[in-house]
Amino acid sequence: MQPSEAITMLEPAGWVNSAPQAWADLGCGKGIFTVALASLLPTGSTISAIDRDADNLHFVPAKYKGTNIQTVHADFTTDLSLSPFDGILMANSLHYVRDRNVFGELLCSLLKKNGRLLIVEYDTDSANRWVPFPVSFVTLEKWASSLGFRNVTRLKERVSTYQRSKMYSAVMVFNK
Repeated sequence: MQPSEAITMLEPAGWVNSAPQAWADLGCGKGIFTVALASLLPTGSTISAIDRDADNLHFVPAKYKGTNIQTVHADFTTDLSLSPFDGILMANSLHYVRDRNVFGELLCSLLKKNGRLLIVEYDTDSANRWVPFPVSFVTLEKWASSLGFRNVTRLKERVSTYQRSKMYSAVMVFNK
């Protein structure tokens, strides 16, 4: 996926707050969605780009369009001991989480009151070797609701190059 395509998936999330924000990108990979997020956030914002593959982090820029990006070599499914964020992006990473309920508690501890969770996933519940623990939009709504999120909104969808199912993006607000 190209950065412009990633921006299209995230753009409808509504970036109305002009104050700088602190975000995390959990499972950032080589940073395609990190860069997309950085291009949409207000100037002066920060992103903690987290991935367990240190080689991926070399591709993530330290700054992009006025947003500072800090890379963190870590497994996002364990205690990260980071300050709460205004928002968390999980683009094609939630489907690697085996136990979403346990992970959900950690995720909620990383969000500030009214923090946003931005998800990009495949709209399927059928596992395969690339998507071991899939999260369809219907499954996401149920899971998010059980954790205390509200306003779960489907943003965009697109055909996936690698999957039969479509990819979707969604945003929700943590009701802390």
